[in-house]
Amino acid sequence: MSEMSAALAHELSQPLTAANVDLHVIEVELHQLKPLSAKLEEAVLDLQKHMVRSIQIVTRIHDFIKSREPLMEPVRWHDIYQDVIHLLPQTERPAGSRIEWISKAHQSSTWVMGDSIQLSQVLLNLLRNALQAQHVDRLLRLKVLEYVEGMSVSLSISDNGTGMDEATIESALTAFFSTKNDGLGVGLAISKSIMEQHGGSLSIESVLGQGTQITLTLPQLKTT
Repeated sequence: MSEMSAALAHELSQPLTAANVDLHVIEVELHQLKPLSAKLEEAVLDLQKHMVRSIQIVTRIHDFIKSREPLMEPVRWHDIYQDVIHLLPQTERPAGSRIEWISKAHQSSTWVMGDSIQLSQVLLNLLRNALQAQHVDRLLRLKVLEYVEGMSVSLSISDNGTGMDEATIESALTAFFSTKNDGLGVGLAISKSIMEQHGGSLSIESVLGQGTQITLTLPQLKTT
């Protein structure tokens, strides 16, 4: 799996870099055709952000596979959440679904040390999983709760989706286990590894038919 992932990261980096160059050419040519509509301007900016983000993600995945140390810096879950929300297209959100951010801590107390790209990938994966767990009889509601407990900063992602039974919970963090027909079953396993590499943890609580709560916990960074 490590060798295959390293090969994929290497192969993807080349077309992504080429596409980034092509995007720059398109941007230059478009600006010679002014005036551009606000919608087109926004689309070009979004493409640039996604392209840079994709290159960063591939680079960090390659570093993760090579067991290199994460690029640690002071970060806050709220900033990571804001970044991730902009990466979730509306097409991935069920009609009527709602994602709510709640913080029970002062912002100055929620700093942690982490690799922002890797932590973004963890949160993005968990939000996508939750959005795909919609219960057929009710609208999907996601609650992202940030809180400080002891010397740790935690983030819990709760949904009112289909939930999991005990056997599924036990298997959920195992590589290559997935409840989705098109899933590889590596998202949660990699997310757990990333959290542990950061000195933190990932835990799951779920009730079949009621929903799931996944909690991410990291050591609190003292800023004074």
